[in-house]
Amino acid sequence: MRKILSKLFFLLLVSLFSYSCGNNDSEYSDLLLTSDNNGQTVEIGIDNEITIELESNPSTGYHWVHSNTDGNFIYQDGDSIFTEDPECNGLDGCGGVETFTFRSNQTGSGAIGLIYLRSSEEEPADYFTIYVNVH
Repeated sequence: MRKILSKLFFLLLVSLFSYSCGNNDSEYSDLLLTSDNNGQTVEIGIDNEITIELESNPSTGYHWVHSNTDGNFIYQDGDSIFTEDPECNGLDGCGGVETFTFRSNQTGSGAIGLIYLRSSEEEPADYFTIYVNVH
């Protein structure tokens, strides 16, 4: 009986050790946000990515601009990318989606702000802000 209990105890220890050392799953994951998320607070982990997709129409002169990021905990990863709406079929004046990617590199809290404006104008036509907590 003692041998059986010893083996069971050993197996329990091995499985607990394997779980604690081998389980790298984070409770946080990459996020895809849209205008529906404007003003919200999101939680991510270090090395997670936030992708923000916002409707845009550069043919009118408007485009989204990254206006601020509070702190050093998150950064814009590359330039924004505009993707024309597939139903446009190349028609002039048709809009699409502008995509921004941000990546976290350390813990911290702050905001990511984007503004929608024409280069020739000072007053934005729209704003997008999210508040980010990186754990």
